[in-house]
Amino acid sequence: MYILSNIFKNEDTLKFLSLVVQDKNKEYEKLPFILNMNISNSQYYLCTVVEFIIKYYILFPQEDSILEFIKQLSIEYKGASDYKTFFTNGNRLIAKSIQSKLGLTDMLHVDNKQKIVSYAYDHYIKEGYCFHSFPSGLMDNIAKEGLLPTKPKLLDKMIEIDDIFKKHNVKDIFGYDLISFFAKEHFHLTDSASMAFYYALHVPIYFNDFIGNCSKKTKTNPYLLKNKDVCASTVENFCNQVGLTNEQKKIVMTYFDDEWQMIKASDLIPMMSFVKRKIVGRDQLDDYEDIMANVEQQDIIYSLARIFDSRNKDDVRYTKIIPYDVRICRFPHYQYLLDYTSKVNIDKKEEPIKKENKHITDTNGKADVIALSGILLIVLGITWLIIKHWLVTK
Repeated sequence: MYILSNIFKNEDTLKFLSLVVQDKNKEYEKLPFILNMNISNSQYYLCTVVEFIIKYYILFPQEDSILEFIKQLSIEYKGASDYKTFFTNGNRLIAKSIQSKLGLTDMLHVDNKQKIVSYAYDHYIKEGYCFHSFPSGLMDNIAKEGLLPTKPKLLDKMIEIDDIFKKHNVKDIFGYDLISFFAKEHFHLTDSASMAFYYALHVPIYFNDFIGNCSKKTKTNPYLLKNKDVCASTVENFCNQVGLTNEQKKIVMTYFDDEWQMIKASDLIPMMSFVKRKIVGRDQLDDYEDIMANVEQQDIIYSLARIFDSRNKDDVRYTKIIPYDVRICRFPHYQYLLDYTSKVNIDKKEEPIKKENKHITDTNGKADVIALSGILLIVLGITWLIIKHWLVTK
């Protein structure tokens, strides 16, 4: 039932993830196409790193080389001058790994390129996964009952609070129209591992968005670190800022306390469920034949991008998925990564950059493209525009 547990407990993996979230050097980078949302550059990178790890696991489920891949990914991270370079080189590592798995001499011959793309399609799409993130307090229930359509238990109180804020010209304080959004019990799946991990850090999303909308002036939503005092202060200050009455503010803060206690927010651990694509009918791509037909004219990374790209970033489900069809992955808490070790030195000069790897062979492919999509690009729905832009401007 549990997958990747040992990988995300591994010391080298934790050091790498800790390095990413502590890396202040990246905070000064202007990331491409970043959304208007409470997310720092370190979270942007972290979601991408976790997606790479999950992607590798899906492509090579029986391999014991994932830790070596993570090591190589760490080297690429330290050596990358910007996000574009890291993302491109990370995906080229994936391509090289498939090449090595298939025993191919290069990634330039059309037959070899077709074999690599076919392998990616068979493993990532036909035998791959969609994802659902959930509060860790629900883990036992999911293990027993599976994934169930549901609504927030305090929905009536949320609607009351939404109406209060509307009277003060604040629309959709929870991020969306609650009545229409929760008109029917449901849950969400996504085929984007990076998006699912972002959700795992912030579940339940409606509560995250509530606190985030009260903290628009901060770079990062304080709910990420699950510090109740900071979050409560953020909500209360916003109530004062928009002019809520004392009675209205009491209703809002009572809801905050009740929701926090009910979901045990201080103790939440990022959790993600994996569901086979074939279970939910997402195991085929309508444009697969076109992808294969154009392999000869395109760089292999570009072709793989069309396999890996998100088609169903927010798939609403209204029917149960039984426990047998659910696998669970547990991730370290964001605060745990921040505190993991003070010995992690993010000065790139202290560790030589070596790119040799016995498992991942080299290739002559040199196109500077972004392959597939990170969370921010997927949400915007413009991944293909970005790929085309970078091809033109390389």
